[in-house]
Amino acid sequence: MCPLTSYKAEFNPGRWCAGLEYYIKRKIEVEARRKRVVQLCASCNTSSSQSIERFFLH
Repeated sequence: MCPLTSYKAEFNPGRWCAGLEYYIKRKIEVEARRKRVVQLCASCNTSSSQSIERFFLH
């Protein structure tokens, strides 16, 4: 679940910004991890890249 929704619901700008910052950091981490996984699968050339990607993203 996206942390933004709970922060937004409280109408607390300070906490909302904290939630936004956390969300962006998390998104960057996930993107970096996905790129690593894609490279890994490209190097070993397996057909399991989809399932590995799904595992990391969810």
